[in-house]
Amino acid sequence: MYEKISTLSSLAGAARISIHCHNDLGLASANSVMGILAGGRVLEASALGIGERNGIADLYTTAKILRDQGVGMNLKVDDLALFREYYGYVDGLVYEQTGEHLLTFNTPVFGRGAWTHTAGTHAGGQYGLAREENFYLNVLCGRGLVQKYLACQGLSCPAEQLDELTRTVKSESIRLNRCLTAPEIQALIQNLTA
Repeated sequence: MYEKISTLSSLAGAARISIHCHNDLGLASANSVMGILAGGRVLEASALGIGERNGIADLYTTAKILRDQGVGMNLKVDDLALFREYYGYVDGLVYEQTGEHLLTFNTPVFGRGAWTHTAGTHAGGQYGLAREENFYLNVLCGRGLVQKYLACQGLSCPAEQLDELTRTVKSESIRLNRCLTAPEIQALIQNLTA
């Protein structure tokens, strides 16, 4: 994409090249970013990537990446709350018309999956753009995630029993084939400390 638009922009003179990428292969935002960085001057994007087929580039994610790359624009991408509200509104309209939600668990930035962690490697810091985090304990958890989960849930476990709690959580998660609930974690702590 970069090479094609670069070549076209060198031949375009005063004409402005518009970038309009479809998301059939999941690359609309990435291709749009590369098109703008290569010399495109108009970005065609939409809220939640609404468009024909699998949609077009998502407005927020594409604009945020471009802003982070130093591209100037008249769009307040730092106002995440405003975008979240707007995307919720658009999703509601789409649902009214089609019975389908576009704002799903795994929607980049705005879906709940963006701040849901089950692997211990994510317990050490903030990831992505999420300001809130949800932690779930399962077979993938490690000691750090268990500590962070306990703190978030207001639960406590003696430090000397944290490794044992982690092993027990993993075993129970395998046995139940799912993440454990807060009451289940609390019961495991009570069993360890009894």
